[in-house]
Amino acid sequence: MHAILSIGQQQALFWTIAAAEDMGTAQINGENPRDFLAGLSMNIGLDKFRAATLVCASVAARTRACFLQCWALEIQGKRAEALDELVKICRIHRVFPPEENSAEMEMVAGGLKKNLEVAERVHLLSLYRSACTTGVKTAAEALGLVSSCQ
Repeated sequence: MHAILSIGQQQALFWTIAAAEDMGTAQINGENPRDFLAGLSMNIGLDKFRAATLVCASVAARTRACFLQCWALEIQGKRAEALDELVKICRIHRVFPPEENSAEMEMVAGGLKKNLEVAERVHLLSLYRSACTTGVKTAAEALGLVSSCQ
């Protein structure tokens, strides 16, 4: 049976994801973010499978938001800020890596396809490659450009 989370519990889980993204380190108060999240989910009485689902959903939502923000900044001519958004994706994927061919990244791709043309998504992947040395295949999946990651 899945527990219904209060707003505070949901915020605690999403704060963990945001902290991993924004800090640029692999520690939250000296603890591995995955261990921190496991402890947090136990403390709030959340089943570990439900917690994992929420983490995957949050990672996908942040990935989509960062790609869209990156594009908005890029078309405004704010390249440095645009690249910062991509670095956020790198950080969060380093701490909470999406599974290859995951349904969540497929949904991100579907959402981005509605908002960005193919050429724009290809450009974002090119920027991602310049900002991040890892996770290019996952970024390509999220952008709906799986064959472009080679």
